[in-house]
Amino acid sequence: MPFPTGFTTKTHITAPPNGAKAAAAVLDRLERALNDHDAEISHRGEDFFEFTVPVGARIARGFGSAFKRPPWSPLSFISGGTISLTEHLGVYRVTAELRTSAYPGTRLVLAFAIGALITPVHGVVARLVAGVVVGFAFAGVSYPLARWQFGAWLERTGIEISHNVASGMRHA
Repeated sequence: MPFPTGFTTKTHITAPPNGAKAAAAVLDRLERALNDHDAEISHRGEDFFEFTVPVGARIARGFGSAFKRPPWSPLSFISGGTISLTEHLGVYRVTAELRTSAYPGTRLVLAFAIGALITPVHGVVARLVAGVVVGFAFAGVSYPLARWQFGAWLERTGIEISHNVASGMRHA
């Protein structure tokens, strides 16, 4: 079984069914939320947009400053993806089809090297096996973490957009 290179996550947003106008507003808010985490919108359609996360932004967020903790980002394991929107009776279903980045692969190599170097076993083959086990254990944790991290962020963002739209309708 090959290592997964992508995943899908979904959420819903409640908003008045004002057709394309409300859908465009929901997509705009999702775009702004992604832009806050250094994602770049590469293509925009009527009911979807594609985005990428530049490698430089991921590295800068991942390592940050030596003296302060790097800011949290739901995109640390994501290289890009497509977010699409469908509306049915005032409920907008948001589907994010995401690609994992090669950046965790560099972390996998680091975990492999650490496993191979610090394992208390003797022999080249034993250290190689220990490095592979540590590397794949790290990758096995990273993928579900990326899925949970982005899914939780998308769910929270959907709730915020629903509340903003609802409060905007009360004040209108």
